[in-house]
Amino acid sequence: MCHQLKTTMACGHSFVTTHTDACSHCSTPCSTPEMRYQFIYDTCAKCDPEARRRRVKQEYDFRHQELMKMYMAAKKTGDRDAMTYAEDMMMENTLMTREKNFEVGLVQSDPDVMFQSSWDDYRK
Repeated sequence: MCHQLKTTMACGHSFVTTHTDACSHCSTPCSTPEMRYQFIYDTCAKCDPEARRRRVKQEYDFRHQELMKMYMAAKKTGDRDAMTYAEDMMMENTLMTREKNFEVGLVQSDPDVMFQSSWDDYRK
């Protein structure tokens, strides 16, 4: 007998877990498994505020490093126009990062995931 458990998260995304019991007459998963549903009061990594903030910081750090290299190369050659451009781009990078962080918000999350019920309850 095959069971599928569709887990829907608070963000609206979901995933499906398939469980197949070993039986003598089934060598492949069932074509129409019994579907069960549960809800998790948590979000996926794509929607999680902490994960989103981490990605925003990584993007900022990567871009800032590129701009610093550009600035240092311009400073080494004495190219004031390129230095000014790099400074302007660094300021824009900072402003864009602030906007992205504002979009993510200051939501505090609980590190514990709350399941509606355990998988064993669905195997009965």
